[in-house]
Amino acid sequence: MESDIGNFDPTTLGFSGVPEALKIIQAIVTDLMGESGVNKIEEGKGADTDNGPLCLQGVPCGSLSGTGDTGPQWYYFYFHHTNADSITHINREGLRRSAAAFGVLSYVLADMEQRLPSQLA
Repeated sequence: MESDIGNFDPTTLGFSGVPEALKIIQAIVTDLMGESGVNKIEEGKGADTDNGPLCLQGVPCGSLSGTGDTGPQWYYFYFHHTNADSITHINREGLRRSAAAFGVLSYVLADMEQRLPSQLA
């Protein structure tokens, strides 16, 4: 899982994986992630800058996105990876909600009795 589009309030989980895994992810999003703001899935959109190579190898991948990829929170990319890129520019509520979304998903996947289905042997 990754989130590399900036500082935002999360709304969507992109997911790339086998159909059996998608069903599990859909249930997690529907049942548990609404409080974080994540309420929809974009199938086939789980690969991003950092996890793309893993996705190509058949690992199920997720990528969080939301209000920061367009609109007023996009300003973050004017100084992303510069000396001005500091914690003082963070949308605290967006960070809290993003951390909650990743936390819920990570916990549920780690606590499953079986692994998330994948293309791996």
